Amino acid sequence: MAAATIKRGFEGKVYIGTAGSTAATQLVERTDITYNITTETADSTAAGDGTTIPQKTVEAVAVAVEISWSMLYKTEDTNIATMLNNCGGSGIGTPMAVKIMRHGSDADVFDGDCFLDIASAMPLSENQKFEIKANVTRRLRTPVFA
Repeated sequence: MAAATIKRGFEGKVYIGTAGSTAATQLVERTDITYNITTETADSTAAGDGTTIPQKTVEAVAVAVEISWSMLYKTEDTNIATMLNNCGGSGIGTPMAVKIMRHGSDADVFDGDCFLDIASAMPLSENQKFEIKANVTRRLRTPVFA
């Protein structure tokens, strides 16, 4: 029987580190990762000769990524403190290196620097979690995403 080629969510990896370099600290308490590639477009619809309704068209003007992940809140996890300090402590306004991998033997799907937004979820009947959104910057290096 051939080895499975379907990859599962737990195989994805998130790393953080110092902006300007490749992130090397794996976030092992992460739960879900969301990685979306989007194409931003500009309208290129033209009126034509005026005898028929124009066909709506667009042209690509930018490619963007949307990156987010969730983490369990464990008080001894120093990575949580690092990210919180980056967002609201002495490091406010300082980007962090972020790297996303789909699984261990895959190439990175994202490697770059980001400003982090962090939300804290405290549902009554669930574990506390942090929801982290990464906002890509090119301040210190050009991001690579695929």
